[in-house]
Amino acid sequence: MSILRTGTKGAAVENLQLRLRRLGLYDGKVTGVFGTSTARAVKQYETQHSQVADGFVTAAEDKQIKADSLKVGSRKGFQAGDQGVRVADLNQDLFALGFLSGKVSSGFGAATKDAVRRFEKANGLKPDGVADLKTEGLLDRQVERLTGMRHPNVKAPPSDYRRVSYRGGRMNVRTQVMLRRAELYWKGGAKFSVTQGSYSTGVAASAGTHDGGGALDLSVRGKSSAQVRQMVKALRQAGFAAWSRGPADGFSPHIHAIAIGDRQAAPLAKQQVQSYFAGRNGLSGNGIDPNRRVGRPFPTWAAKFD
Repeated sequence: MSILRTGTKGAAVENLQLRLRRLGLYDGKVTGVFGTSTARAVKQYETQHSQVADGFVTAAEDKQIKADSLKVGSRKGFQAGDQGVRVADLNQDLFALGFLSGKVSSGFGAATKDAVRRFEKANGLKPDGVADLKTEGLLDRQVERLTGMRHPNVKAPPSDYRRVSYRGGRMNVRTQVMLRRAELYWKGGAKFSVTQGSYSTGVAASAGTHDGGGALDLSVRGKSSAQVRQMVKALRQAGFAAWSRGPADGFSPHIHAIAIGDRQAAPLAKQQVQSYFAGRNGLSGNGIDPNRRVGRPFPTWAAKFD
């Protein structure tokens, strides 16, 4: 029974096209659409293996194509012009590690090629801008470490202090990049919602921490205690001094976060960062960090502010 044929679309077709490219049978773009060029490449493969050249890919044939593509010396991977779910994942990984900035798209354009080159150069690989098996594998391993307690050398966010509106709050671009990284690190499947942003003066409850840059309060409405801890962990992984707040602290439930190293942060916000590194809660009573069980998995670039 065929599983892939002319007209089929999706990630399975993306994988098939990439594998046929590695075998030197497909020279088109990875699009996730099974068209005439993909069918032609499949027929070539089938002819080479003494199979009926019908252009249909059965489950067994798909498995064999995958195995053969992993054996060949040529490791052609994703390159300029490709698009689809897997390219989107590649872009997200590059963004999470700080090699790609701006909008995370599903296309392999000039920005992706440049990001791949810089990632390869930083990790001792041939900087050809092609995301082959070796590049993809290293990206996967580094992102896997990133979502755990150990961190690779993630690039610092840009020193961009232009003010923007994002997720319902005002902040600088540096903080926006860090918040976007945190959303990628979090596995909750939803975007964060900002209830109070930066450069927000006159809010007595914040005691001045939001007067400058890098300060955010995030909604935890509808989140379980486990989800809140995961959000705090993701924010810390992205470089925020972050804590969950609640009635015990004299606040309505929310997450308070300060972007570590923000040069426009208010004086009290900078004090809270030092409190965070000391394992405290950043409040006037200098209590123990309520989220100490998630640890302080801050990225390498943030260590100099400890």
